Amino acid sequence: MATTLNFTLDGVAGDLKIIYTPFKFRFYQGGIELKKSSTFKPVYSVQTTDGGSETVKILNNAIKGYMVEYRGQRSLLEEKLTSMEIMLCFMPIVFMILGCVFIVFITGVIGGALLGGFAGGSFVINSTFMRQERPHGFQRQLIMSFIVSVSTYAAYALIGTLFVMLLRGTVYSFL
Repeated sequence: MATTLNFTLDGVAGDLKIIYTPFKFRFYQGGIELKKSSTFKPVYSVQTTDGGSETVKILNNAIKGYMVEYRGQRSLLEEKLTSMEIMLCFMPIVFMILGCVFIVFITGVIGGALLGGFAGGSFVINSTFMRQERPHGFQRQLIMSFIVSVSTYAAYALIGTLFVMLLRGTVYSFL
């Protein structure tokens, strides 16, 4: 499920590589994994061809994909998603909103927050699958989007139901 992006930058020694999954990535220079130089921002210090070091920032956008910012210039490492692929990425969100209205009414505000978390997570997973399944065609992308939709809905329904059972058990124990 991991995807590898190989690339080079002018003035940077060695080959660069990003290996990513839907929720995390690793950055390599010359086969050695680099550690972030900042806690919250994906900024890395790379070796240049003249022996010095410069910073490289790795940016990720669910629609545009991974980008590298080096010396103030941004370069796309992947193709942007097409309009049809973006619509497929939203399929789990629409499916969950239509199918989970009754669960949100039962679970309340926390259930709505769970719905938002699951919907956002499914969008990220779907956008990663759209890029990985691009060579295999639209039918495979559609199937993967449907599988993510159904599995996300099932996980949300299960957790929402368990939450309601826990909440009712807690409330009844106080009565």
